[in-house]
Amino acid sequence: MGLELNFLKTDVFVGEDESIDLSSLHQAGSAKTRPVVFCDFFDTVVHRKVHPNYVVRIWAKIMIRELGLEISIDELYFIRKEAERYLMKKYGRHYVEISYDEQIEEIYNRLVCNNVIENISKHTFSENFKQSEFSSEIRVQYINKKTLKALYKLKKEGYQIFCVSDFYTSTELVEKFISHHGFAAVYDGVFVSSDVGASKHSGSLYKNLLEQLGVEPSEVVMIGDNKKSDVLNARKAGIHAIHWVSKKQIRKRKLRVFGNDRSRYRKVLKNLYKSCNSSSAPPNSDYILFYTVFIERLYAIAKRDSVKNLFFLSREGLYLKKLFDHYQKHIGTDIEDRIHTHYFRISRQASLLISLKTLDAETFPFLRKKYPNLSLVSFLKNFNFSESLVHEIITELGLLKESDLVINSFLDSDIFKALKRNRSFIDNYINLRIEQKKAFQAYLESFGVNILSEGMHLVDIGWGGTVQETLFNYFEERIPILGYYLGLREVYDIKKNTKRFGLNFRIYPYPTYSDNILMANYELNEQLLSSPHGSVISYKTKSQNKSFTVESHDEVEQRVFHDYISHIQDFMFEKFKEILNHCDTICYTDEMVQQEMTNYALRIGLFARKANIESSINIHEGFFTNVGNFDRGLKLGVSIPKSRQVSYLKTFIVSPEKVYKVLLRIKPLLYLKNRYYLAYFIPTRPIFIYFKLNYFIKNRFLKRFFHLRYSYLK
Repeated sequence: MGLELNFLKTDVFVGEDESIDLSSLHQAGSAKTRPVVFCDFFDTVVHRKVHPNYVVRIWAKIMIRELGLEISIDELYFIRKEAERYLMKKYGRHYVEISYDEQIEEIYNRLVCNNVIENISKHTFSENFKQSEFSSEIRVQYINKKTLKALYKLKKEGYQIFCVSDFYTSTELVEKFISHHGFAAVYDGVFVSSDVGASKHSGSLYKNLLEQLGVEPSEVVMIGDNKKSDVLNARKAGIHAIHWVSKKQIRKRKLRVFGNDRSRYRKVLKNLYKSCNSSSAPPNSDYILFYTVFIERLYAIAKRDSVKNLFFLSREGLYLKKLFDHYQKHIGTDIEDRIHTHYFRISRQASLLISLKTLDAETFPFLRKKYPNLSLVSFLKNFNFSESLVHEIITELGLLKESDLVINSFLDSDIFKALKRNRSFIDNYINLRIEQKKAFQAYLESFGVNILSEGMHLVDIGWGGTVQETLFNYFEERIPILGYYLGLREVYDIKKNTKRFGLNFRIYPYPTYSDNILMANYELNEQLLSSPHGSVISYKTKSQNKSFTVESHDEVEQRVFHDYISHIQDFMFEKFKEILNHCDTICYTDEMVQQEMTNYALRIGLFARKANIESSINIHEGFFTNVGNFDRGLKLGVSIPKSRQVSYLKTFIVSPEKVYKVLLRIKPLLYLKNRYYLAYFIPTRPIFIYFKLNYFIKNRFLKRFFHLRYSYLK
């Protein structure tokens, strides 16, 4: 019985061959031969959401990220395009007819010659190249369901169907696309021009396939969207051809050449701001943008530095690790190439204990710098001594009445000198020091990481690197301890082996316009990233299922996390996943991200809703300092002495970003004084416009005189 393609007559099937009677083909085949269909792949069975050239830019973005290349997306894109042109000229063939492996080798050699690649083998480069190609394609591909339905109908009617594609990658990669979409069963084989060395574009591929398959042209029909390659050249080879084109897809294809990455990225931020400031969203959830940028940069810099293990420091690191783990899963990193993440339970108090030197050599540098004024009780609390022992020591010193008295420069005081001579303190200090080092060493070994050879790569919120310093001292400065932080606000004695990176903001080599904006409300990050468990106060030897740590969770901290923070984190995680999905196909630069993130921070800070202000104050009640003087809560208000008001005004006129932190604290201060109604009289929009105008003038006319750096991955 004759077979017709009348069922293919749909709104996506246009052209002069809308209804072709294939009964003659069915009858022409021998008893052993089934009629054959050659079908194009791109723009016939599978479409792309972006222009084909843009897919190559996405490939460049992924390659840079995965190999840690210090090169721009545009540079890598043009290197690949130039390599294609060179190989076309070299062989006198269209680029889709050139071996995929040879293309990869040519690009690799160019990058090596330009010092973009130094310690990456050709094999590693090739594997990453192919994986990046696959990742870039599947992020933008979607199926033409009508075409696929028609192919399945043909398959059911007895046709052999072969995928025939002019494509610059390998057959293996196209087969991976097909398998990913789940319709491998429809094909009897896949032929790709770069592997065959011939193309539909030149017409040479048809002759090659007819010979390979041992079929006559009259037994074959070619279906595709390209008039020349799929129709005219097929007919020249004696093959029946169907011009299968979607008018809707043609219109989309034309529109894909318009638009730019910055506008698309801004649209993502605009939608994020809108959804995070809706009545249904928890206050301050818009901070997820900052954590998204941090995670993307952390992955990129870890790849650049060939980091195999990242230690996320408690407690803010728990949520950051959750984001990072999802990010690796989202971008499809191979298990064997994945960065191993570890949650490292530590605190400033615990790190103080493990880094203690002998009493005669210990100078307590952290306490001396951060908490110079202490009471005797506060100082002893840092050692996690029992209350009875603290009382015993104070009694022996005869200082029961003075024990709570805050002493200026405590570590230089006579009381401290007397404490260092006290036998109870000396003995317990020695025992504590030995026990903590032994327990901590066991904890380190539990991670199964060769820290002595790899060093440690720490991830934390920031702001200076106290734990990093103490770990460096613990290892007697023998191994590198590197830190990757959301931001840096303090400068420590940084050495070659204690480098630290503020990935969103920093103050060295100097604070910039962007830094001043992004660090203005840094305290809120500490609370938004807090964890459901307590703070580590010391270490112990693990027994059975118990942990290596002794922890304490303040009751107020617990309540604040449960009542306010946990649902903010849940909401932010969903937004994080949305941002990743939206940004997959946007080729933004680091400078673009920093600039737009800075503008975003400026907006959410100046236009903060009352609900955000109230939430900030509530969650800051849960702030608890577990070292030093053990302060509780944070003060968000601001007080400007009259003598400095004129100075602040002048600074605002010249460099408003330098007083941005002060501006952000006006609304909380009014709220705390029950005068929030005055906040509605603050000229927020004119202030916002002035910030933008001030930056525009500096950037356009006075750039050399102001700190306007935006790149953060160098």
